[in-house]
Amino acid sequence: MKRIEKELLLLDLENANLDIERKYKKLDTIIVYFLDEEHPTTPAPEPPEDAEPVVVDEVVSGTTSDEKDENKEEKEEPKEIKEIESAPKEDLLPQEIKVVYRKIMMKTHPDKTKGSPFEEELEEFYKRAVKAKNENDKAEVLYIAYKLNIPEVFDVADEHFGNVRYKIKTLEMKSTQLDNNPFWIWYHTQNNELKNIMIQQITKMRSGQKR
Repeated sequence: MKRIEKELLLLDLENANLDIERKYKKLDTIIVYFLDEEHPTTPAPEPPEDAEPVVVDEVVSGTTSDEKDENKEEKEEPKEIKEIESAPKEDLLPQEIKVVYRKIMMKTHPDKTKGSPFEEELEEFYKRAVKAKNENDKAEVLYIAYKLNIPEVFDVADEHFGNVRYKIKTLEMKSTQLDNNPFWIWYHTQNNELKNIMIQQITKMRSGQKR
């Protein structure tokens, strides 16, 4: 794998991280907005007599059963992703990623960054790196090293960049789950029938949480 390919993968991971952070932040605001509003359900217009019945699951997902069949193959995880997911978790980071991790520590350890104009930012990277090491999150270690302009990140063997691909896929799946969140759908849909369905689902969900 060329250096530029590794850099593109890390950029894809950065974009996936930013996308999921933005969505979580927006969802939090949508939830606050929803809770501040009154939500009387409005009657949906009567469908024509010859209209086919609407299946709720299809409305919520935004796809019909035919579209689901067509997209099924696209949604299946690539073989390499499945292999990474099913692989047993290693106890320790591989040696070459440990080298990268130590470089991160040299740049971000609080003892070395005290008084720096970037102290808070570097401390955040330090905490993230320690957490990534404890959780054996190779992709996060590589990403932090990339953000800190540590050149050794590009010396890491190609096989470990499979973890970056997997993390991107995981974040994309989380993003899709947020798109199907009832609060998210309620806010973005212009369909009154679907909006009512989401209000009912959220109300039921909240009443279940209070018990």
